[in-house]
Parts: sequence; C-alpha cells; structure tokens
Amino acid sequence: MPSFKGGWRVGVLCFGVCYLFLIGLHRSYHGNLVTLLQGKGISKVPMEHCNCSRPLRTTQSVGVGRYNGTSCSKDAFSRGPGQKVVSFALYGDRNSTHWKEKGYFEGIRGNLETMEKMLPEGIMRIYFDLEPGDLILDELCHLACQSQVLDLCHARKLPGTPMKDAHRVFPMMWRFFPTLDWQVDQCFSRDLDSRFSEREKTASNEWLQSNKSFHVIRDHPHHGVPMLGGMWACRFDLNPLVRKQWRQSWIKSKKDPIL
Repeated sequence: MPSFKGGWRVGVLCFGVCYLFLIGLHRSYHGNLVTLLQGKGISKVPMEHCNCSRPLRTTQSVGVGRYNGTSCSKDAFSRGPGQKVVSFALYGDRNSTHWKEKGYFEGIRGNLETMEKMLPEGIMRIYFDLEPGDLILDELCHLACQSQVLDLCHARKLPGTPMKDAHRVFPMMWRFFPTLDWQVDQCFSRDLDSRFSEREKTASNEWLQSNKSFHVIRDHPHHGVPMLGGMWACRFDLNPLVRKQWRQSWIKSKKDPIL
C-alpha cells in the first residue's frame, strides 16, 4: 500500500502487539471452550453497504456473543461463529500513480478468484472508507453481490469492535480487527498488492495441521524484520485464552498515537 512516514512504527507496533500476545499466552493456562450451535442453512441476506441481497450459509448461535462484539458488518455477522477470514485493507489515493501501479483493486479480484483454493470455506474481508456513490465502492459492491465469500467492512460503520468508527486509525491496521471478533476462528492478514501462491498455501496448511496458534511467513532475503503486516495469521479455536490475550494486547497498544 502507499508509504507513510510512520510506516516503520506500524511494523514495530504490529510486532509489539504479537509479542505481548505470545508472552501472555505463555503464562496462561488452558481452558475449555463451549460453543452452542442450533443449526445451519442458506438464507438470502441483504448487504449492509450495497443495494443487493445474496445467499449465504448462516448459523444461529446461542450463548457466545453479540453483534457489537464483531468487527465487520451485519451480513458478516449473519454467518455466525467459526469464520475463517482473510483480511485486507483498501485505502490510499486511487488517483495516484503508486495506487494504480500496485493494482490494489485488481488484488481484490485476483485473490477472490483463488480464495477457495487457498482456504476452503474461507471468507475474504475488505476494510475500506468510501462514501456512498464512490465508483470504487460501486465496483466493490458489484463483486460482493455476486460472491458468497466476500464481505465488505466500512471503517466508519463497524459493529463496535474494536470501535464503531475507526477512520482515524492508521488504515493499514484495519485488517487486524478480526483478531478481536468472537465469530472469527482463523484470521489471515494479507496485502492487496500480492496474490495467493502455492508456496503460501503449503506453508499455511502445514501450520493449520499443527497445534500452534500463531503463524508468521518470511520467505525472501528482503524480509529482514521479525514480522510483516501482511504475512501472518492467528487462530482462536485451539486455545480459548488466545482471544483474551489478543484483546489485552490491543488495549496496551492503544497508548500508541498511531491508534
């Protein structure tokens, strides 16, 4: 995405959040997770930010949370718990040469086409801040209305987690919000200027078959930092304390002006 003067701070903050999480998890004990489900079915669900409805596999749940504890939209909420989310942030000056050369919007199409192959039963989330009538939003809606695996999350109109209006938060951080969403079991943070690859799929599958809750990919000589913002993932279905540690880490990170 576009470069910012505070870009290095984002990397440090991202690493700090994850470091605090891992330290807290190491000191914690294992507990039991009970999720009560009442059934699944296909329902016609209206999209909150688009003028359309689409058939989605919805799940009714009891005893596990409320809408304001989620981090995307009403239609994403209707999917229920157990979501596997690949999260992206769309932002920046779409008229700039940098934006066009990077092909950020094309990244939505490209990754959406290979989503099922990359993560079966996965859901692609796009966090954005666009006004009604914006041509980019119209194009997003055109894609989402025809897809059952693309959810749109308006940064100014979130359910409440971590906040309802996040437009003042550094946009690169929006894609981390699913880590606080009680309906999300797996969260993959990715960049729109990259595409899913077979190597990434192999590495992710190896991790998903392990008993590890956290995954970081570094597979290039220029990956000289502990953690890249668009090459990590976390899962919350192995240990119920993982989500709690994430939330505590976010609370601590709010002291940083970038949030």
